[in-house]
Amino acid sequence: MTDIAAVLRLDLAGKTGSDGWREALDMVPRERFLGDVIFQLDEARGDLWAPARRADMPQSEWLALVYADVTLVTQVDGVMAGDATGAVAGSPTSSSTRPSLVVRMLEAAEIQEGDQVLEIGTGTGYSTALMCQRLGNKAVCSIEYDPVVAGRARDAITSAGYTPTLVEGDGLLGYAEEAPYDRLISTCAVRTIPQA
Repeated sequence: MTDIAAVLRLDLAGKTGSDGWREALDMVPRERFLGDVIFQLDEARGDLWAPARRADMPQSEWLALVYADVTLVTQVDGVMAGDATGAVAGSPTSSSTRPSLVVRMLEAAEIQEGDQVLEIGTGTGYSTALMCQRLGNKAVCSIEYDPVVAGRARDAITSAGYTPTLVEGDGLLGYAEEAPYDRLISTCAVRTIPQA
């Protein structure tokens, strides 16, 4: 972790959410969950996503991008940003959601210490790590459908020192082994909205 990253993380945390979630934002290094490449929309074309590589810019510029309060796209139509050799046409299929939106979602769900949480859609693992930081590892179970996304999230989460229950599978099926849950959050597309 660099001093630049710590300062940017603290700045982002200072602008976002309640005390408990601000502390989590300050502690969780978002750059670990993005790898070394993200997609950025080609503004001129509007339908192409170009890889932005950490190696192609100064560290301060990369970290400013990482800690901006924006959603960062990591996969387009199944192509991971790190695997892209050039611009990719299509729609985002995985991302690191805008941190302030993640915190608003967690606050709207009234997630608090003592809750058991099921997250459907691990994505990069950043929101999973935020919950682990605030609630503890044993309180968080996260399911990811895409095996490549799941593997990369698992690597990022564990390298950051968190050990929640991580499941590769269909979130529609849930994960009974950790039930009951106090809260359920979903950050993925759904085929239908199930009956309560």
